[in-house]
This record gives sequence, structure tokens and C-alpha cells, in this order.
Amino acid sequence: MMNEEVTKATNFNNRGEKQANFAVLRLTNMSAILTENGFIDNASDANKLKDDKFLDKIAEGHVNAIAKMFGLKSGAPSNAPSKPTPSKPNNSNRSPNKASGTSATIQRTLNSRYRLNISVDNLFGPLTKGALIKGLQTELNKQFNRGLTVDGIFGPKTRRACVTVTVRQGARGNITWILQAILHSKGTTPGAVDGIFGSKTRSAVRTFQRQNNLQVDGIAGPQTFQMLFK
Repeated sequence: MMNEEVTKATNFNNRGEKQANFAVLRLTNMSAILTENGFIDNASDANKLKDDKFLDKIAEGHVNAIAKMFGLKSGAPSNAPSKPTPSKPNNSNRSPNKASGTSATIQRTLNSRYRLNISVDNLFGPLTKGALIKGLQTELNKQFNRGLTVDGIFGPKTRRACVTVTVRQGARGNITWILQAILHSKGTTPGAVDGIFGSKTRSAVRTFQRQNNLQVDGIAGPQTFQMLFK
């Protein structure tokens, strides 16, 4: 029942129910199951697992299955106490955050370079992606005088502005840094996120292009940028 509800909520391929001598099941003192929800070595699954809304769908599938297993009715009983508002990361950086890692460094750089205020939590979510788009829009305005609204939305005007962008091996600067940062967020490691387009960044661009059925030339042109920020 669990796998049926999860696959129904997520549209993942239903790989069926299996049994194995896993330690996490063997060493527990209660009835237990182990669920697998996508694979991080699959680019499509990995991208979905970075999406907060998709993670909510996975959780919804589990909740629906548990409710059916125990014959629970949907909704809380009328006499249930009001549910407190959970404390959730909201990408505000009002308090000092000591998170470490490449994504945290990217977040700190976005905050300082573009005067943003996103959370430094080393997690790539929608607001960090939006901050990268704001950075790209800012650079397109500065370097190409595109007159874009810096709103963090990769809309038609921003896509058209990217027609002028071609980043290749040997390039240096903030647009190269943004390219490396979004490649990292997509799980395609470009080496150091340092604004220098070296051989590792070129290899990462080629890998991303291959995974997304683009021309594999190692050059980040308009189509590659559009797919990266899709």
C-alpha cells in the first residue's frame, strides 16, 4: 500500500515491494518498512528531490498510506488543538548562520555581491535559485544594458536577454560564477565555483548538455542557460 500511495502522489515508477535483511529493519524493535523515493544518481530524480514542493508530494504519499493502513479519516477531529505554526527556513538571513559547504558559500556570495538576504543553510531551494536568477539579471543589465527587472523570475525577457550570453573555456567573471553555481545546484560538479571557466567546468557543461539532449560542445550558450534555469 505504501509504494502505491507514494508512486501515485509523485508519478515515480513503481518498482514494487521487496524484502531484504537491512540493518535499519533488522535492528528495530517494532514493525518497520524502508521506503526509497528516487535516486540521486539519476539526474531527473535528483532535480526533483531538490524541489520543496516535490518533497511535499512524497510526504503526502506516505501520510495517505499510513492513514489507510490505520483506517484514519482525513482531516483533524473537531476537538483537536490548533496546530502551531512550524518553524521553517524561509531564506531570510536575519540571524547568523554557520552552515558550511559549497551551497552555503554560494548563498553568502549572493548575499554580499547582490545585496540579498537569503538563508545560508547549504540547501538549494527555490529562493536560492531565484537569487541566482537575480544575479544573472543584474549582470545582464550591467554588462549588456538589457534593462531587465531584477525579480528572480526566468521569464521571456530574461530568456531573450540570454541570447547574447556565450560562456566558454577561458572565460572569467560573475556570469561564469553564476554558471558554475547553477551547475553545482543541478548536481553536475564544475569543480571550484570560482568564476574561472576551466576544464572541469567545461566537462560539467558537457555532462549537463548530454543529460538534457542539447548540443554537446562544452559551451554555455542561450539554450544551455535556458535549460539550467528551467
